[in-house]
Amino acid sequence: MSLQPRKAILWLANRRLTMQTQFNIHEAKSQLSRLIEQVEAGGEALIARAGKPVVRLVLVGDAPPRRVLGRLEGRFTLPDEHAPPIPETPEDFIDAVEGHRCGY
Repeated sequence: MSLQPRKAILWLANRRLTMQTQFNIHEAKSQLSRLIEQVEAGGEALIARAGKPVVRLVLVGDAPPRRVLGRLEGRFTLPDEHAPPIPETPEDFIDAVEGHRCGY
């Protein structure tokens, strides 16, 4: 049985996807499970529209850890009620940081 070159490449790609890294949208839709297997095995898959790559199929890394409310409880203290007030203008703030006497 003789296959045309394009059909032979597609047939080989269907048999073993690691040979091909770029797929058109139709191929990707019809062989998504195999594309995923290829990427899981360390391969790469590009999905192209009209021959131009538009999407790269990659593995998702581990999910970032979720934020936990109250995780910093007890690690710092808030100023007491008798602390000096926060300066109202940037100039007053700079004076307070530099240790100059402000109008409080």
